[in-house]
Amino acid sequence: MELYRIIPRAPFHFGERGIGQEETAEFPHSDTLFAALISAWRLMYRPERFKELVNGATRFEGTPPLRMSSALPYIGDVYFLPRPAIPLEGTGGERKWGKKVAYLSWRQAGDLMGSDVPAQVRRDHTLMSGRLWMHHQEIQSILEVFGEDDPSKVRAWSQAEAEAMARVTVDRVDCSSALYYQGMVHFAAGCGFYLLADLAEEGYRGPLENGLEFLGEQGLGGRRSVGLGQFELEKGTSEVLSVPPGRENYYWLLSLYHPTREEVRDGDILSGARYSLITRRGWVYSPDDASQRRRAVRMLAEGSLLQKPAVGNVVDVQPAGGFPHAVWRSGLALTVTGRRWRDA
Repeated sequence: MELYRIIPRAPFHFGERGIGQEETAEFPHSDTLFAALISAWRLMYRPERFKELVNGATRFEGTPPLRMSSALPYIGDVYFLPRPAIPLEGTGGERKWGKKVAYLSWRQAGDLMGSDVPAQVRRDHTLMSGRLWMHHQEIQSILEVFGEDDPSKVRAWSQAEAEAMARVTVDRVDCSSALYYQGMVHFAAGCGFYLLADLAEEGYRGPLENGLEFLGEQGLGGRRSVGLGQFELEKGTSEVLSVPPGRENYYWLLSLYHPTREEVRDGDILSGARYSLITRRGWVYSPDDASQRRRAVRMLAEGSLLQKPAVGNVVDVQPAGGFPHAVWRSGLALTVTGRRWRDA
C-alpha cells in the first residue's frame, strides 16, 4: 500500500448534516476522497481520458484498480488507525477510559492484532482526553513535536465552535443580511492526516498522485473559495500491518465499505462480523446542473471487523429525479489483516 501525507496549509470544512454549516467532520471519509479525486480528474484531463479513468475505477471486473482508505490522523511520525470494533477497557479505577478511544497508533495496533488477551487502555498512554491511544515512548516523541511537558495540553486538531468562521449572506431582493458561522477543523503544526492507497493497476498511480496534488492547490472539502482546504502532499512509506493468513484472521476496515449483493447473498460477508453503519448523504455540486441533494446510502464504517475478504463496489447516488451524469461514492473496502482478538 502507498501512503500519502496531507500537510495542512489552511483549516478544513467537511460538511455534516445539520441546520446550518456549523457542523464539520474531523476527517474526510474514503467516499469523499474518491469523489474529490474524480472531480479533479474532470478538470485535469481531456473528456476521453477522464471517461477511461472513471469507467476503470467504477465498473471494473474482479480486483478494483484503485482503493483508498479514509483520512486518518498523524502527529509527527506517529500514525493512527481507526479504533477496531472490539471492547476496550481502562485499567484500575478508570475502566470506562477505553470507551473514549477513537484512534490507536500503528505500533499499538500491531500489538493488539497479535494479542490473545483482552485489550486494556492505560490513561497515561492516551492523549486528547483519551481519544488517541499509543505506546508511552510515542507520547514522548509527540510531546517533543509540541514542545510540551504536559500531555493534557496536546491538541493535534480542534473543531471548537469558538473557532468557527463568521460569514454573512445578503438577500438578492431586499439586500437584508444574515449572519451564520462556518465550522472549521484546525491542525497544529506537525499534525495532519494521511491516506493509504492500494494500486492494483500501476496506470492509476500518476492520476492518483497528480489528482491529490491538484486538490492540494484547489482545496479539499467545503468553502474552498475562501481559502479552506489547501494542503501540501508528501509521499510516505507504509508499514505492512498484517500477519500470515489463517482461519481466525479478521479484516479490519480502514475505509467505508458498501457490500455487493453477491457478497451479502452468496458470500455471507456479514456472518461473524463486528461492524457499525454510517449513512452518507449530502449535496451534489456540478457545473452541469444546479446543486441537489444526492441519494443517501448506508455503509459499514471504518474500524469494522470482517471474517472474510471484502471488495465492495462504487455506488451511483445521483438525485432521484435524474442528473446529467453519474455521482459516484466509493464503498470499496481497504483492509489490513490481524489475528482474531479474544473479545471479537
